[in-house]
Amino acid sequence: MLKRIEPRQEERVKLDKLSRFLVEETSVACKTVGLQADVLRVRSFEKDTWLSESRDLDIFFVLDPDEIELEKIPMIVNKIREVLVANLEDKGDFFSEKRYATHPYIFLRFNEVEIDIVPCFIRKREKIISAVDRTPDHTIFIKNNLEEEQKKEVLLLKQFFKAINTYGAQIPVSGFSGYLCELLILHYGSFIKTLEGLTKRTPHISEEKEARIELDFEEKKLIVKDPTDSLRNVAAALKPETLSETILAAKIFLSKPSAFFFEIVKEKVPFEELQERQVDQEIILSARRKEILDDALWGKLQRLASKFSTHCKNNNLNLYRCVPWVTKDFWGFFINFGDQADFIERRGPPVGSSHVSNFLEKYSKKLSEIIDGPFVKEEHLWVKLRLEKKDMKEELLLFLLERENTLPLLEGDRLLDFNEKRIKELYLSDENWAKQYSSFVLGSPAWLTAFLKYKDSC
Repeated sequence: MLKRIEPRQEERVKLDKLSRFLVEETSVACKTVGLQADVLRVRSFEKDTWLSESRDLDIFFVLDPDEIELEKIPMIVNKIREVLVANLEDKGDFFSEKRYATHPYIFLRFNEVEIDIVPCFIRKREKIISAVDRTPDHTIFIKNNLEEEQKKEVLLLKQFFKAINTYGAQIPVSGFSGYLCELLILHYGSFIKTLEGLTKRTPHISEEKEARIELDFEEKKLIVKDPTDSLRNVAAALKPETLSETILAAKIFLSKPSAFFFEIVKEKVPFEELQERQVDQEIILSARRKEILDDALWGKLQRLASKFSTHCKNNNLNLYRCVPWVTKDFWGFFINFGDQADFIERRGPPVGSSHVSNFLEKYSKKLSEIIDGPFVKEEHLWVKLRLEKKDMKEELLLFLLERENTLPLLEGDRLLDFNEKRIKELYLSDENWAKQYSSFVLGSPAWLTAFLKYKDSC
């Protein structure tokens, strides 16, 4: 497996040459705009913990917070990008755009390699100005402490997590970051011991003084203190569900090791097979995407889905699932619901209570809603109320429109629903959407569905 995921020599030479060239070009751009900054290679490539066929580089230009204010970052990024575009656009296959995280940064695609050029600040007195200020320290820490053989263990762990789709701290995954993978290997010592440690969920503190790492499990969460910033949990982005799914995969792998767990599932479930799993009461809603970052959009949609589920529960609507989906140009919800009940029973006070008159007064004004009652059962007053049938699609639309001022995702648009023809067209033409839809219909991670299908041959 290592032979397949470890970078080949020609890959190393190519990316090393390109990264050095881009460090120099970024340094020139900084000087051109009158900026004093150290330009560094950071993250996986610099730490030599990158997987074969990865086509991305991270270059940071480090600023002095005593000389440059955070508010000036957008202007600085614009100026540096202009210089880089002027100097690079005729030197290869080139594309550039400004992107946003905690603050703007520059994205380049140069000769099929994707490069993030990111501003950050020197940490002074442990003060963090932006979230990426720790990144250079992370790179130095791993380079100084991770042994050569452990780098191979990191590759195995990253590939395992990629195959089960728990690699990456971004919101749709909410999984293990590259830095967290490196710390886990540094902490446990190997890929196998890391999987065993995760499945056992036992607190552990490494004995090495220089590379001391504190790891703990708190309820359903993993806590890994950042050795460069003890107040930060490196695993903060890891959702309990993602951790549990990872533990499940680890347990299955440890009981029966197989190359299957390092292969990313690319085989798409036939659409006809999905149709067999579909339920009748399914709605897919979609709206055109506005100018909003992926993480910001995912965060808003996940919060909306959670609140809508609570709304349905409070209003006796039988919602099974409300799952957001996102593509490059659209966003929406997968909704799966059941039959609504015709009535609901409300229990009143005991017949001897002083609140009886209030209960009777309240429901004397709702006689048209009462199917049975008031009646006495088990020494309490009861009424059986008729429930109004509601359209789940309209209910979600109303729910969103009520929040349009605080969460303006629609801005005048409406959520449109897909018919079966449109669902099939999208499933066959858009791999990203098909993956999300398949996961929703099957209600199972892609790796687990494939494992159950092929486990006898694994």
